[in-house]
Amino acid sequence: MMNENISDLAAFCAIIELGSFRAAAKQLRVTPSALSHRIKNLEDSLQVRLLNRTTRSVAATDAGRALYDRVSPAMREMSGALQSLDDYRSGPTGTLRLNVPANAARVVLAPAIAGFCRDNPNVRLEIIENDGFVDIVAGGFDAGIRFEETLAPGMSAIRLGPSIRPMVIASPDYLKRHGTPMNPNDLANHNCINLLFPGGKLAPWDFTDGENHFVLANNGNLTVSSTQMMLDAVRNGIGIGQKLQGSADDAIERGEIVPILEDWMPDYGQFWIYYPKRTYLPSALRAFINSVRAFHGQTHT
Repeated sequence: MMNENISDLAAFCAIIELGSFRAAAKQLRVTPSALSHRIKNLEDSLQVRLLNRTTRSVAATDAGRALYDRVSPAMREMSGALQSLDDYRSGPTGTLRLNVPANAARVVLAPAIAGFCRDNPNVRLEIIENDGFVDIVAGGFDAGIRFEETLAPGMSAIRLGPSIRPMVIASPDYLKRHGTPMNPNDLANHNCINLLFPGGKLAPWDFTDGENHFVLANNGNLTVSSTQMMLDAVRNGIGIGQKLQGSADDAIERGEIVPILEDWMPDYGQFWIYYPKRTYLPSALRAFINSVRAFHGQTHT
């Protein structure tokens, strides 16, 4: 009975963390009906309802939430301990799902993942680009990447990659037609392209004079929702845009765009990789972090 309860508790935790029977069943590789039967058995065994279910949603009852809060850390530890035994036999295995902003994927991960994939053939790496603020636990991700000030609370986090600065960019043709801004205030006379975040906020135009940090608004006639669209618009001479340094190196090398106002760019610091707090760091995630940090000249975790 105890072994059955442990298996059913693991299934229960998966439903809470993923937010649906269907997603949990997919992760556990069982049918939704089989998973529903396991939860009913668990509820019958404990003589208490753990989940409120409708055709479209599932939510923990008060008893279910209390049980999850108590058992989920232990379930993660047991899973980690069992995985560590597999690592002794064959090295890191399994699927590693990461949620990352497009700029982080381009600047931090793209140049670094070849070595990880080569050295860890038994790890299936999934990198999902998303510039919104995603709940990585509810989304079924192992880790996410953000700047420090936007890290989700209650997470462990490690610096990853080089220090990042923004850059303001324009095409040579645009600058020939409209002139080159010499300081941030000159942007008021230019068509500046805005980037819209998934949450509805516009990306700020950040600058520094060496002592003070300031943000400027602009009156551009184009707003886009992806950094790639931003780059394409700048490359086509529509206006002036902004990206992170390192995210458009190919276009700069080809002469399609040029950085401007470089002396006015602030330091954003580094990206951080973050994940749920646990005593045991899964080996695939640890190997990934160490591989990317080594590529960028950082020490291992």
